[in-house]
Amino acid sequence: MKRAKLLLSIPLLFAAVLLIWAVATPADDDDPQGEYPLITTITTPKPLASFDISWVDSESGRYYLADRGAAAVDVFDAERDTFLYALGGFVGNIGRNLSGPNGVVAIHKGNDSFGDDDDRGRSELWAGDGVPPGGVSTVKVIDLSSKSIVADISTGGNHRADELAYDPADKIILIANDADVPSPFVTFISGKAELCWGKFSTTEKTALPTPLAASSSPFGIDRGIGSTYPYPLRWRTRTEKLTKSIRSP
Repeated sequence: MKRAKLLLSIPLLFAAVLLIWAVATPADDDDPQGEYPLITTITTPKPLASFDISWVDSESGRYYLADRGAAAVDVFDAERDTFLYALGGFVGNIGRNLSGPNGVVAIHKGNDSFGDDDDRGRSELWAGDGVPPGGVSTVKVIDLSSKSIVADISTGGNHRADELAYDPADKIILIANDADVPSPFVTFISGKAELCWGKFSTTEKTALPTPLAASSSPFGIDRGIGSTYPYPLRWRTRTEKLTKSIRSP
C-alpha cells in the first residue's frame, strides 16, 4: 500500500512542477513583440484636468480628444505623435453631466453627399457638448479645413449630449442624452443636411417622428444605425420598427 501511494505521488508531484513552471514562464513565446514599450509622452498646452471620449481617424492620421479642461477638442498627429492644435467653443468642465465636449467622431463628406456641382464635400468633426447656464445641450459641427464651428445643433436636453455614432452608409448621426431628466433620449441628425430628424426616448413610449416613421425611411433594411450605452438601437424598414434593449427593472 505504501509503495502504491509513493508511485501515485510521483506523477502528482511532476504535474505540480509543470503547472508552477507554466504559470511562472513569461508569455513572450505567445507574443512575438513582447511587452509594448512607451514610445513617447505627448504634452498639451494646458495640462489635462478633465477629458472624455477620443477618436482615431485612420483616414487622416489624426487623433481627437475631448478635453473638457480646455473646453476644446485636442487634435494630434497620430503618425508623428505630436499635438497640433485645439478646437474650442465648448462649455468646458462645468459640473457632472453638464460638461463638454463629450463624444467625438470625424466624418468625411464626399461630393456624392451633395452632387457633383456642390463643393460642400469636406471633413468634419462632430462633438456632443454640455449645457451652458440657461441653455440646452448641443452638437457642434466643425469644419476641419477652416477649424471653425459651422453648425451648432440643439438636442434640447437639460444634461450633456454625450456618446454618438455615425452611419456612413445613410449619413445619420445618433447622439444620446443619456443623463437627461426625467427621460434620457437619443437624437437622429442628418449628417448630410445637419438637421435634426427627431428624437426617441429610451424610457417613454413616443411615436417615431417623420421621416423616421415613413416607409421611405433612409435607413436600409435590417441595417444597424449605431448604438449608445446602454441602449443599442436598430431600425428595420420591413417592419417599420425601431428596436432597443432596456435594462430589467
